[in-house]
Amino acid sequence: MLNFLKIARNTLLLIFIYVNSSANENLKSLNDLYLGGVLSEENYFESLENMGIDTSNQIFRNLYKLFNNKVLDVIAYSDSLLNIMSIKTEKNDKNNDVKVLEKEKTINKKYTFTNCVGDGELCNSLKKITLELKYENEKVIWGNEFKDEILKAPEISHIILEDYVLKENKYKSTLRLYLSFKGLIADFVIEGTIIDQSFTADKINGLVGGKNLFYAKLDEI
Repeated sequence: MLNFLKIARNTLLLIFIYVNSSANENLKSLNDLYLGGVLSEENYFESLENMGIDTSNQIFRNLYKLFNNKVLDVIAYSDSLLNIMSIKTEKNDKNNDVKVLEKEKTINKKYTFTNCVGDGELCNSLKKITLELKYENEKVIWGNEFKDEILKAPEISHIILEDYVLKENKYKSTLRLYLSFKGLIADFVIEGTIIDQSFTADKINGLVGGKNLFYAKLDEI
């Protein structure tokens, strides 16, 4: 994803060079019209805002004062305005990169099964297992170690699918298993909450044919 962004940014840079030269001409024409008395100060400021220049910014105000007092000529003033536009674009790019990194970061958490109720043999087995969960690509997914561990059980043939449902800030992450006997399907369902680009896992239910097989709380370690 980040490599794609770098390639895209290089392409955008070429476009920016073209747009930049066009912006330079537009700024010069705009400044000439203002100096010639064709544009009022209000219309001049509005036109600069449309070009992406914040006319309330103190840096701009200082430049404008020097330009208006004839300290800066039109070329130096236009170049300075282009620099302001370039700095703003660069800051936006950096902010977008930070957002992408935050979005792509992976958070790992480990849990133990407590207060397990239901199938006694299964509950005893779960007490010996650590459940690892990951928050990745805005989803809570099951860790590979846990999946490998449960596939060792002779009753479980294979994993059919993983499903994830998010409603507001509450989620359900489901691991669907195909059982070796009678062709039954079992669902392990974790319920929890998404909080500030992270998550909590509160409980897990085991269902076979829609009937409860076990229920347990999850404690983070």
